[in-house]
Amino acid sequence: MVQTSASVDPSSEVAIHFDSETKLFNALQLMGLIGSMISLVAALFSSVPRQATWYNFFVSWIVYCTSYLLLFFAGHAYDGNPSLSLCLAQSSLNHAASPL
Repeated sequence: MVQTSASVDPSSEVAIHFDSETKLFNALQLMGLIGSMISLVAALFSSVPRQATWYNFFVSWIVYCTSYLLLFFAGHAYDGNPSLSLCLAQSSLNHAASPL
């Protein structure tokens, strides 16, 4: 039987090809998020004075990592069909986080 273009889902083929890279990317983003949060919380309870720029840097990294992990946190990181509103929110945050 010949497969027509209507019966082939290209998103599933792409998802299979980049599965290990996606898991690595999510793991690195999670490590960055957790490390940034630990650093920020430790600095808040520390007696060492820091500039506002230092705090802004870590808050921007937390926003950046969170914006790339929205699908992961929602449990749809490896789905072929996540909701449109979630994809739109993640895409908007990804584009807005770059200037941070």
